[in-house]
Amino acid sequence: MFLISFSCAGQLELVTQAGHSAPVSSVAFSPDGRLLISGSLDNTIILWDVKTGKELRIFKGHILGVNAVIFRPGGKMLVSGSSDGTVKLWNISDGKVINSWNISESVMAISCSSDGKLLAIGTENGTVKLLNIETGEEFVPLKGHNSSVLAVSFSFDSKILATGSTDKDVRLWIMSNSNGREFLTLSGHKNWVNSIAFNRNILASGSEDNTIKLWNIETGKEIKELTTKQSEGVLSVAFDPEGTILASVERGRTINLWDINSGKIINKLEGIPCGFEPITFSPDGMTLAIGCDDNTLRLWDVSTIDSPGGNGKKIRTLEGYANLISSITFNSNGIILASEIRRRIFENMRNDIPDEKKVIQLWNLQTGKVLPPLEKMEGVFSSLDPLSSKEFDWIGSIAFSHNGKILAGRNNFKVKLWDLSNGKEILLPNNFPDYVLSFAFSPDDKILALSTGRTLSLWDRAGGILMSPVTGELPSLVTSISFSPSGKILATGLENSIFNKEKTVVMLWDITSGREIRSFKNISQNFSRGGTSVLFSPDGRTLASAFQDRTVSFWDIDTGKEQQYLDALSPLAFSPDGKLLATGSKNNSVLLWDMVSGKQIRSFKGHSDLINSVTFTPDSTILATAGNDMKIKFWDIKSGKELASLISIEDEDWAVITPDYRFDTTLRGMKEIHFVSGDIPLDLFQLKECYYEPGLLSKITGFNNEPSRKIFSLNEIQLFPEIQIKSPGPDKKLIIKLIDQGGGIGRSQVFLNKKEIANASGKNSFELDLTGIVPGQQNVIRVVAWNKEGYLSNGGVECSWIAEGKKDNEPPELYAIIAGVSNYSSPDIKLSFPDRDGKNIAKALEIGGKRLLGSHKVHITLLTSTPEGNSLLCIKENLKKAFYEARKAKPQDIVVVYLAGYGITLQKEGDLYCYLTKEAISTDMSSPEIRSKSSVTCDELAEWFNQIPSLRQIIILDTCAGGPLARQLTAKRYIPVEQIRAMETLKDRTGVYVLMGYTSDIVSYEACHCGESFLTHAILTGIKGEALRDNEFLDIKNLFQYVSTEVSLMAGNIGGIEKPLIIVPDEDTFDIGRFTREDRELIPSQGNL
Repeated sequence: MFLISFSCAGQLELVTQAGHSAPVSSVAFSPDGRLLISGSLDNTIILWDVKTGKELRIFKGHILGVNAVIFRPGGKMLVSGSSDGTVKLWNISDGKVINSWNISESVMAISCSSDGKLLAIGTENGTVKLLNIETGEEFVPLKGHNSSVLAVSFSFDSKILATGSTDKDVRLWIMSNSNGREFLTLSGHKNWVNSIAFNRNILASGSEDNTIKLWNIETGKEIKELTTKQSEGVLSVAFDPEGTILASVERGRTINLWDINSGKIINKLEGIPCGFEPITFSPDGMTLAIGCDDNTLRLWDVSTIDSPGGNGKKIRTLEGYANLISSITFNSNGIILASEIRRRIFENMRNDIPDEKKVIQLWNLQTGKVLPPLEKMEGVFSSLDPLSSKEFDWIGSIAFSHNGKILAGRNNFKVKLWDLSNGKEILLPNNFPDYVLSFAFSPDDKILALSTGRTLSLWDRAGGILMSPVTGELPSLVTSISFSPSGKILATGLENSIFNKEKTVVMLWDITSGREIRSFKNISQNFSRGGTSVLFSPDGRTLASAFQDRTVSFWDIDTGKEQQYLDALSPLAFSPDGKLLATGSKNNSVLLWDMVSGKQIRSFKGHSDLINSVTFTPDSTILATAGNDMKIKFWDIKSGKELASLISIEDEDWAVITPDYRFDTTLRGMKEIHFVSGDIPLDLFQLKECYYEPGLLSKITGFNNEPSRKIFSLNEIQLFPEIQIKSPGPDKKLIIKLIDQGGGIGRSQVFLNKKEIANASGKNSFELDLTGIVPGQQNVIRVVAWNKEGYLSNGGVECSWIAEGKKDNEPPELYAIIAGVSNYSSPDIKLSFPDRDGKNIAKALEIGGKRLLGSHKVHITLLTSTPEGNSLLCIKENLKKAFYEARKAKPQDIVVVYLAGYGITLQKEGDLYCYLTKEAISTDMSSPEIRSKSSVTCDELAEWFNQIPSLRQIIILDTCAGGPLARQLTAKRYIPVEQIRAMETLKDRTGVYVLMGYTSDIVSYEACHCGESFLTHAILTGIKGEALRDNEFLDIKNLFQYVSTEVSLMAGNIGGIEKPLIIVPDEDTFDIGRFTREDRELIPSQGNL
């Protein structure tokens, strides 16, 4: 019996899985094993869902590294100890601090008694402090160690407390009435004791002397010593729940599993590409969790380690994948949003100097998609560099030229320029400074101003000349620069440091003469070292400056007088119309100020961490903000409402999500970005049925006026049913039960090897006879269930089953169904290319299939509106028969379906896509009767695909929208939402790979001058060599990517043609053909563009 059960209710919280940004120092499972907590040197604690690896909550409050975290018995609270000298008690459900105690010394280790009342705290000065968690009362500390206590642990009955120290000793204390008395000192280690662990009768201690000692806790005698010839320092030890196996972590990146009775190693876990220290077993003993110095946690299946010869199976890695957005800016027409994303990786344990990987990511707001990233910029902060601290590196990180044609970026204090027309880097002269703190384009884009330490440089882009407008050095480091709108004045913001004796923080310079016009001083009494940001207002009459003392000042350019100061923080951005100023604030909100009155008029609340960057759209209607919480947020200036959050995952994956839970995302984002309700993670995929809205980013930024879909209002989450699955036996019967968990029982689907085999609604149990099973190998059964309202699914519960019988090892065969309709039953609807395109695609697949698989392994059915030879008339009945014939395909076979002609999508019918067959007399498919006779719907395609045993299926749709909607769609540069959703549903129900071309009308469809549609021409061109792997093999992933890019390039500015849609069930790929040079010459084509 496979069982899954959840319980949650309440609002959804969007979580950006940031993970840790420094080594993991402590890990602990919850009592029920469902949750895991990790403490890190990044000062945070993270709560994880063990089953999914999802981050549930982050706990912030410590100001130095967290050295120890534990669950309080009961599992509803956690306790943490930090180098900041505090111990904190946290509420698991909301992440808030319940209580905090100042211990005055760095806290190195903590342990809680079994009744959850007494806390033992190991400190850096060698004292063990005792604290009543409920009352906060401190008891008499335990003194005996003469240096840092690195480990503390209560025995199972809490009558004994063990402590380990850098003084090489382990001490045992008798605990009575919250007081302790030392009764044994266990000496024998020759170096620090890093870790201790109890089982029922034995205490294990791991030391830097490369040994583990087992002690009798009643007599204090050493039972045995565990060591290996390759032993290095032992960092951590942990018993399994039965107390018979001891896991130990060695400094040489090895985990040993020891049999306690024999003292021998059962097995080793080696080859982990990082260092690690903390280790713990899950309560059921089946999972081993380790904290690593690459900022991750790794979970291992113990059953694959503790057997001779087992290499150890990693269950999953718990890590962050959302990107930190350090800077954002719009181009001059507001179509492109540039963002600088950063990912920091710590290579060495407890190393404070991170490697930093940066990527400049461009978003096309018109299409709502991310563009290919500009060249990756990688750099390492140097601890020897006086400017390596964070406060200087974010200033002026990226900037568009005023004409929007060039983008400048800075990494590791070096500037790069890119030509956005081709994405290529612009070469800079040899004498260009390689050490730049800040930069700015002049209003006419002819000059790039650079701050190079305490000096200024001007680069004349046309002549390539580098000039120094200011003679000598400035009073302090120049951290920010800004041109006046006239381009005649340059403002410089200076570092406020102890070396800046005059406290000059802003200086104005005449560009032509290099003469200082005036300077402004920081008159604040609160000294705070850091940079100064400066920014001219659009009218050039006011200069805004932001200081590290948490104030923003306005200066009158003509008089040099301070007009006003604001209680605000950098970053700064004026609205292009000059009426507003956006700033950061102390409470992570973004403040909006009226420039006429100087008053705050709005506060945008939604970020959960410091604000890194703010920028307005060119029309001053939308404000975009980026924060340390890994989110870009869009705000409506007029209403003050949040429009959406944009999350970036690594280089090219993303999701955009609105406050009412609508979203658009990539395939990876669908699986990895999630909400949390209570302690239950919910992937975006689980909300896909109702809330998935392709093109959402273009809608919220105003480029797409298509109305949004109707959705359910999520005032409170109604949970999906609990699922119970009884795995099939020899009778091949699958029994499924659904149990209402408060949200009712809605639709349910059953999939076998990614294919839908059952679809029911409202049933609480059903029994299925499994057909389509693959004998002799693993079959994956997946059940998806929705709540009654149909907006939330369980995301799918899977179980695996190896069916009886012999595995079919026969080579694969190719089944292809190729259909094209040029001439329909009415002369009013006609297309030029589909018949010919279908014949050419069929010929190409035949050539490549035979070369790859053999002459007798290729089965092609060609259907056209003017059949010749062996081809058939493309009527619905013949198309249905072709799918019926394809049922002969075996699981390992390949099925390719190509449909060319008219394709219509009906939103009112639930995103229903219809491919018109020869019988059609109109493109109006709103009548169910007409649809049933003269089209094949996506629902029918899903049903037909699912009746074919093949597990490798492809559909290529080269269709024209046409019909009465054509005139409305011609000028649009996006595929309609309903069409994308229809294809996503087809993929979800069948596991099919989808390549879909989109043209809104016949004019666009037939605009290609080579006698073929753009999509088909790109496919044939790719087969001729451009998309082949090793210049020979036709890989489906390579083909799709090539065609998508090629169609975009060929179509150019033709209004009704969009980049083809690629929808794939996973990242796997496979070959569908092989072509020699001679084969490629036989590929039919109508010509070249």
